[in-house]
Amino acid sequence: MLQKFELASIVEMDGGRIREAFEQAMRRAELDCKDRPATDKARTVGLTIWLPSAAVSSSTTCPKTRSARRRSIRSPSRKERTMLAEFVRELVALGRRADSIEIESHESLPEVLFVRKGDRYEEHEVPPTRRTGSVNGYADLIAVMKDDGLVLADPEGGAKEVFHDHSGIVVHLDRLDRRDTFRLALLRSQRFQTLEGLAAGSSMDQQAAIRMLRFGLHGSGVEKLIVALRKVDFTRKSDGRSHLEHGRESLGNSVEAAVQPTSEIPETFMVSVPVYINPGFAELTLVEVWCGISIDLQASPVKFEIRPLADELHSAVLRAQASIGAKLAADLPGTAIFNGRP
Repeated sequence: MLQKFELASIVEMDGGRIREAFEQAMRRAELDCKDRPATDKARTVGLTIWLPSAAVSSSTTCPKTRSARRRSIRSPSRKERTMLAEFVRELVALGRRADSIEIESHESLPEVLFVRKGDRYEEHEVPPTRRTGSVNGYADLIAVMKDDGLVLADPEGGAKEVFHDHSGIVVHLDRLDRRDTFRLALLRSQRFQTLEGLAAGSSMDQQAAIRMLRFGLHGSGVEKLIVALRKVDFTRKSDGRSHLEHGRESLGNSVEAAVQPTSEIPETFMVSVPVYINPGFAELTLVEVWCGISIDLQASPVKFEIRPLADELHSAVLRAQASIGAKLAADLPGTAIFNGRP
């Protein structure tokens, strides 16, 4: 039966089949959206009316008048579909992003770090950068140790600690984290370095020995030894005597060399030198070192060997370090002081 086509009557036309087909197409589009949520492209459901020209060339009662309908659903093409595995990977990636941690900062707030955990932000204070410094003298070292403004004081006291050895002194202003550190490099005096050089052993002639004592060990108590070395006099005479003592020995049966007067050249002598030369340390580390002198009359010219006695230099360093430790303990009561390296 022919029926006039109107928008109001479309739900009743053809026994309601047009309405049912349209509703099925809508449900399919809805299911496709739920099945593939990662696909952003919209689904399209359309109703197409096919109207041949014969339907309008005559009256509406023409028996040849026909109306046709076609419903269609437009879904994304097969190439655009996300497979189940890809969908699962997307879900996993979303979960990872939710659990990820990101750290951000802003130049206007350099002391704060912003940590993002999922959708939550947390603020964390940034610890100050490690502070290191150096001082040159003992007075400056004590001033650093007594300045509570350099670090928060420990309410129980004893928050600072000091290490000292032959290379220098290290101060930790906070024993808990040891972030703030000051150092004092101990400089060995040139007179002590002269003794270290002599310990290796070397021979020198009369003038070289006098220059070494005069310039390398000045003020250390070698003045009388310099005078004695300047009075050295060598005489040679032929006889058959054979004799050996300090400053006088026989050279075969024909030639003898003698040092006049022999009593003024000691076999051992003592020097007083500072181990360290930093301000405030010269008098603190003044030590006595015993040395020996040997004369080689067989050499031409006559050679002298001057060197510290065994273990004297090591003992001098230990005594100097003990003096430093005692002085620090007296000036910094309650501070942990150690002889060694941190």
